[in-house]
Amino acid sequence: MRRTPVVISWSGGKDSAQLVEQLRQDPAYDVVGLLTVVTEAYDRVSIHGVRREILRAQVAELDLPLHEVMISPAASNATYEDALERALVDLRTATPGLRAIAFGDLFLEDVRAYRERVLAGLDWEPVFPLWGRGDHVRREDRFEYCDIRLRGQTDNPTAVG
Repeated sequence: MRRTPVVISWSGGKDSAQLVEQLRQDPAYDVVGLLTVVTEAYDRVSIHGVRREILRAQVAELDLPLHEVMISPAASNATYEDALERALVDLRTATPGLRAIAFGDLFLEDVRAYRERVLAGLDWEPVFPLWGRGDHVRREDRFEYCDIRLRGQTDNPTAVG
């Protein structure tokens, strides 16, 4: 069976981590890299505000190549889509046959529709393996994710929530 190469849209959040784990275990897919959008002036992942130093640590643990799309804080949707298109062209050039991008979206219909519309125009196939599975992470795991992110940054146990 030929595995479909897929790049992961990486936000730095727990759903992205779950997505990587699930697709790595799926014999239908070959995870070939991560794609993330960074707001240049803030030096953070645009979706969740994850600092780039944390992003780099995450990527090192995952041992996957990272492709960054840089945007300005005031970037319009058109600017974002142009930057995304350039990154996807570069990815496809580097990995012939790559045309699938996976998202960790769970339930936001408007976000999914937007991704599908944009990617259809670029001849990319969006993949949503976690769609509708909001319970895919056990409550205990959620606390561990929070603890990992806050460790060393606070001695206040109430900061975790």
